[in-house]
Amino acid sequence: DGGGALMNQGVHTVDLMQWLAGPVESLHARTATAGHERIEVEDVAVASLKFKNGAIGTLTASTACYDGQPARLDIYGTEGSIIIEGDQLKLFRLKDGTQVTAEGASRHAVSVAKGGTASVKDETATRLSAGAEKDPGAVWGDAHREQLKDFIRAIHTNTQPLIHGAEGRRPLEIILAVYESSKTGKEVRL
Repeated sequence: DGGGALMNQGVHTVDLMQWLAGPVESLHARTATAGHERIEVEDVAVASLKFKNGAIGTLTASTACYDGQPARLDIYGTEGSIIIEGDQLKLFRLKDGTQVTAEGASRHAVSVAKGGTASVKDETATRLSAGAEKDPGAVWGDAHREQLKDFIRAIHTNTQPLIHGAEGRRPLEIILAVYESSKTGKEVRL
């Protein structure tokens, strides 16, 4: 299919990373084929990223690790921490002591994307009182269906979908910059 650890499997995590942390300003990367013989793409990639907002991050992607691990995204900042593993939010903790369940965070993100203003804390309290904490694993289960419904709605109403095509170019640009940096050994600015 032409894609290695980043282009094929890692693109979704790269997309989520840049959506949460903001645009990448520059990066320095290395890639390798370490665990698979006779493939033409990388099975390991590591990059150091500098974001436009001043944050620094690392990106590691591999299809060579035993026995395969779920994608994981950790974000640690001065105001809180988020850990997403696989399709589940494992941790969302804010400096003020707020902890948010997986479903509460997911519903809040959709609300904000649609222009809503409900606070994470208020949304979580509402969901917890309704017993939503009993199924935190269902956070992303309907994501594809909801995205398709939104796309169909956009066609019928002649409006933009919540996530438009230009959004898909951002993670692609980051991945192509990783490949360029690995090839040249130099930092690449985006």
